[in-house]
Amino acid sequence: MIRNLLIALLLLGSINCFAQSKNSQYDPQLAQKLGADDYGMKQYVMAFLKEGPHRLTDSAARMKLQMAH
Repeated sequence: MIRNLLIALLLLGSINCFAQSKNSQYDPQLAQKLGADDYGMKQYVMAFLKEGPHRLTDSAARMKLQMAH
């Protein structure tokens, strides 16, 4: 059991080393133009909207509200 866990950890560690290799297609001018950081990454925000306690039951009113949104 411990042997299998050790092998799995070593495998994951070696995969992580290959994932950190330098990207030969990195374009610093394009990254700057798009507002990316030094690694070519850009931060995004994701939000999940949830229905509140007061829900419309009428489908026509719900569609009208959706179209106004």
